[in-house]
Parts: sequence; structure tokens; C-alpha cells
Amino acid sequence: MKTLSLCALLMIATFSCTKEVRNPIDSLLPINGTDLYVRAFGEGTPLLVIHGGPGLSHDYFLPHLEELAKTNYLIFYDHRGAGRSSMNQDSTTMNLSTFVEDIESIRKHFNIEHIDILAHSWGALLAVNYAVSHSEHLGKLILSNPSPLNQQYNAQIGALQAAAFTDTYTQKRNNILNSEAFKNRDIAAFEDLFKLNFSLTFKDLTNLEKLNLNFLDTFLTGNQLLQSFSGLESYDYYEDVGKISSPVLVMRGAFDLSSPNADQRTSVSFQNGILFEFHHSGHFPFIEEQELFVEKVHAFLSRTPKSTGHSHD
Repeated sequence: MKTLSLCALLMIATFSCTKEVRNPIDSLLPINGTDLYVRAFGEGTPLLVIHGGPGLSHDYFLPHLEELAKTNYLIFYDHRGAGRSSMNQDSTTMNLSTFVEDIESIRKHFNIEHIDILAHSWGALLAVNYAVSHSEHLGKLILSNPSPLNQQYNAQIGALQAAAFTDTYTQKRNNILNSEAFKNRDIAAFEDLFKLNFSLTFKDLTNLEKLNLNFLDTFLTGNQLLQSFSGLESYDYYEDVGKISSPVLVMRGAFDLSSPNADQRTSVSFQNGILFEFHHSGHFPFIEEQELFVEKVHAFLSRTPKSTGHSHD
């Protein structure tokens, strides 16, 4: 039997541990007929991260998800008409199918055969539609605090939100709405209003200062564009996702103003869905329980794909 030289052994070890290396990106890219802002960095298997809203940007994920860059090439982007992406949009492109094709175009741009996706809140509806329409290119799917996959839970969620309106919250909200800054369409006032609304979804309010919304001067322009958004007037994807065989992790925060029934139904509707609940966070578990969130995402992405059945972690 031949004995390998030390040099050869070192070369084998180095090759086996090499991660896929891609260049970092922090710029506008021509995607699906527009310019989308993309920020990508890290090393390893690509992971596309889809923000919520609509109308927000990827900023609120950072720096909380940066730890994942040690094991994944993170691809963040701002939806068309949001964040740093182009505001030069024809209103006819502000629809669900175009937003979904933006995802597919990003996959093609990075030449990824099977793309892993982490989607948060409203962004989950985009990810689910992508999973249904482009299942052949879906790797693993993570839905963090997803919007329900139909509208039957709206009344339940609305009641939870109304019950959370304290006198203090109402007074603060009225103060913002009646302020000269808000009346003058000061972007900072709109950011204050959004942060106040999101404060209802935090278990520990001291974590609210870690929520980086970073509204830009173009925020109101993007908000105006979204007034013409179409494609989600009526929807129900629970049956459609039953055709998806990819592994799916649904995560919820126990203190979110969401429907636990909807999250449970979402997880079991997929062929290989898992539900995990964070016990010390609300709508932003990657902020309030950052270490555990990263641990769960890493573990899910690292495991060998196989039929998991329906379970709870």
C-alpha cells in the first residue's frame, strides 16, 4: 500500500475543508429589468435572506445575522421600490409575480442551482410563492415569523394587536401622528411610528433599540409605489405548499402578535415541515434571541436533506 506524503495529506485536508468562496457585494445590480440593491458577504453555501414589510429594507437583519456569514454566503437584497433599490418603477411591475421573479433572477445572477432561503414576516409570502412556482430550484426554506398563508387568521391577529394597545402606546402614537415632523413628512417621524408599532412585538423593550430600520429619504416614494401592489388581494397557499418536498423550518416567537394556529398549520402543510418556537422573543427572534436563532438556522441548513415528517423542536 502506498504511503501518502505529508504534503499530499495536507493538500487533501485543505481541499476537503475549502468553502465555496464568492466575492462580497454592496451595490445596485441589474435584476429582472430594474436595479436592486444587493449586499452579499460570507463564505460557504449561499443563503438568500428576504425581508418583510412590505416597504422595509434588509437593514433590520444586521448585524444580528452576521454570525451566519461564518458558514454561509449571505445574500441580502431590498425589494424593488424599497430601501436602496431603484424607485424608478412602473406601477405595473409592483405585483406578486414580479417580486417572485426578482428572486428567481437573483438565483440566476449568482448561478445557484438550488437556493436556500430565509424569509421573515411578509417576506415569507414571497418565499412561499417562489417555492411553489420554482420548486425545482429550491433548496431549504426557513420561514421566520411568517405571515399566514391565507387571510382567515386576520381577525384573530387583529384582536391580538388591539388587545396590546395600552394607554401609553396610544398616547405615544397620537403624539407622533399630531407632531409637526409627521405632518411635514419627516422620515424620522415615520421611522419612530414604525418602531413604536413594532415595540408591541418585543418581549423585552430594551431590545427595541437594536432594531435598525434605517429609513432613507426615498421611503415615502417607495410607500407610494406600494399603493399599486397587486397579487395578494385574496390568497390561500396551504394546499399549494403540500406539493413542496424541500425541508422547511417554520419559526415563531411566543410573544409575537401572530396566530400560533396559523404557524402550526403552515409547518404541517409542507411535506417536510418543522415548527420551532422561541420562548423569550416576539416578531424579531434574531434580535431578542440572536444566539439561539443562529444556532437553529445553522443546524437546519447543515443537516443532510431527508424526509423529516412533521415535528416540533
